[in-house]
Amino acid sequence: MLIKQSESTAARRTIYFTAVETDDTSYESTLSGADIRISKAGGSEADSLGTATHIATGLFKYVFDTTEVDTVGEVSVRLAKSGVYNDVRVVNVVAFDPYAVAGLGLTNLDATVSSRVAAADYEAIDDWLDSADSVETGLTLRGFFRLAGAVLFGKSAGAGSGTETFRSAVADGKVRVTSTISSNNRTAVTTDTDA
Repeated sequence: MLIKQSESTAARRTIYFTAVETDDTSYESTLSGADIRISKAGGSEADSLGTATHIATGLFKYVFDTTEVDTVGEVSVRLAKSGVYNDVRVVNVVAFDPYAVAGLGLTNLDATVSSRVAAADYEAIDDWLDSADSVETGLTLRGFFRLAGAVLFGKSAGAGSGTETFRSAVADGKVRVTSTISSNNRTAVTTDTDA
């Protein structure tokens, strides 16, 4: 069970348990503060400050005092009354509100994405492709793809002549890359990344 730290609503800081007497023939019907021991976040046990109400046949409702749920972490509830089985229940006190429909009561979770980043920054692919110097100085991502596509998939001409050309990958379009070859080395390159 999760309880918001310092929860002010009693119904949201309530747990249920049974108190069975060790003779296994009857149930306990009254519990006082010393009969229930509380440990917050692994600390020492203390007498309970909340209210234990007998509902029926040993079933109890225990409403934590707000000071018992003011520290984030586990809170153990132990029945310590003589003649009653030593039962332990554990709840978790958390910094958020498990009952809050909008964002669990956490700031920023209910904020729209567009309030954090402009929609154009994550929706428009053209902005990404045409962002200046996105691959290197003077080369956009779109230009890189055009050059790489021509060399990898486009038609080539002039192999072995000293000047090789590579045409755009689609529909045998324009020459995208012109390379000057000398002694098997590429000594000069001219590129065209325009549409």
